[in-house]
Amino acid sequence: MRATGASACSGSARRSGCRSCRQRRRSGNWCSGYVATNWYALFAPRGLPANVSARLQAELAKARDDPALKEKAAAIGMTMMLAPAEALRVRIEAEVPRWQRLIPEVGLKVE
Repeated sequence: MRATGASACSGSARRSGCRSCRQRRRSGNWCSGYVATNWYALFAPRGLPANVSARLQAELAKARDDPALKEKAAAIGMTMMLAPAEALRVRIEAEVPRWQRLIPEVGLKVE
């Protein structure tokens, strides 16, 4: 199988690596009002000591700021961001109900 590229982007802003893609949200069809983006998170056990959490955040920030990693990420259209745990909690609390509504609305099924 060979990758041929994307025909549409579903994020709220056009990415530098996706200049030729249509913005799916502007096309007037397919789930108007929904924005779907990829995101990754690192989860830790409840009760993780504050000093361990702080060290993990610091090391992740170093990785995010590494020029070689930034270059590799940019080459595939990825923007690396680092947010505190509270921001992740808020995002998940917003994402779950949104997708719970969308899945039956468009008839998505696991195959």
